[in-house]
Amino acid sequence: AMVYEGPGLGARIVRGLERLMKRDGFTSIAEAVGSE
Repeated sequence: AMVYEGPGLGARIVRGLERLMKRDGFTSIAEAVGSE
């Protein structure tokens, strides 16, 4: 995916994860892992 999306892909993934975690009420990745 990096070949097609470029070096900004990682930052976009992190921003997306932050948005989803905030939406679902998680404060850390560790808290979100295995929550369902």
